[in-house]
Amino acid sequence: MNQSVHALEAARTLGATSRGAFLRVALPLARPALAAGMALAVMETLADYGAVQFLAVQTLTTGVVRAWSVYGSTASAAQFALPLMGAAALLMWLERWGRKGRGFESPNARWRPLPTTALSGVKAWGATAFCLALLTFGLLLPAGWLAWSSLDITPEWPRLQRAALHTVSMGGIGAVVTVLLAGALALGARTMPLAARVASLGYATPGAVMAIGLLAPAAVIWRIFPGAASGFGMGLVLLIYAYAARLMAAALEPIDSGLSKVTPNMVWAARGLGRTEAGAAAAVQIPVAWGALLTAALVVFIDVLKELPATLILRPFNFDTLAVLADNYARDERLSQAGWPSLMIVLIALPAVIWLSRKVAASRPGADA
Repeated sequence: MNQSVHALEAARTLGATSRGAFLRVALPLARPALAAGMALAVMETLADYGAVQFLAVQTLTTGVVRAWSVYGSTASAAQFALPLMGAAALLMWLERWGRKGRGFESPNARWRPLPTTALSGVKAWGATAFCLALLTFGLLLPAGWLAWSSLDITPEWPRLQRAALHTVSMGGIGAVVTVLLAGALALGARTMPLAARVASLGYATPGAVMAIGLLAPAAVIWRIFPGAASGFGMGLVLLIYAYAARLMAAALEPIDSGLSKVTPNMVWAARGLGRTEAGAAAAVQIPVAWGALLTAALVVFIDVLKELPATLILRPFNFDTLAVLADNYARDERLSQAGWPSLMIVLIALPAVIWLSRKVAASRPGADA
């Protein structure tokens, strides 16, 4: 979406077909975004807890939670967590190594609307069927089953409303804090590359491990300030901190991919016109990467909506989210009752997906040309 038309036009004038221009020009230029998306998907799979725990699949993540919650051993939990963090570090290193010495920006970009092709016949039906299959198997079938099984159950509306309010507020605050911190790290990546890479390792760390790790420094604070131990705000601060540390890579990778389109010449030009480093970032880098910032906020917001282990451990007393309610119902074998908070998570996420997707599409330079 953020690629320049001139690269595709140059490929066409050199004799490439539309398919050839896509495969040999557009796809290689999209490598940073594709690599970032693949890294996030792999790390999300490594750190997933809710699905594998409910389906009784033994993974390193379930081993971490079991070692802490059943056996009470933080040392064993750390031993299970280290391979996950090592796998995340290896993925990050391989992606950066493969991109080393290569450029993916268009310094002489001509920002005009990208050309589109209207399909017809078999191609149109095939494209429609492919998109409908993704929507049907990824959303409509599971959501439809949940809705059908929940029809005969009267929901606990007051409890659901409180949980929905908590979910939306924590998702919004967590997304803003995480994107702000990730943006600062991405802008300073040239001077502090190691800090950005280390911060990304949290995405492969299970939420339970992140929460257990935060309990140690929190205990020191509670000993120094005994009144903070019972403070409602202290629990929320720890929870927001856990979200930011856990989901930093989810925000950092899209933002870093968006900032890769900013050439050094752009920044030098802004500095030459009297801008400070912060001013150059505000005037040049952030506007160019605005779509990536919105994408990062979307990913973090949705991840916070369904984050379970960290919320279970760090949440203040009587502070339930929809994910916690769904887990409690599922543990009690009340699957029909669990359908209501599960569907509410989907309903809350859908408007954010639609709105932010449109904002991302409109953020392309020259989109209104």
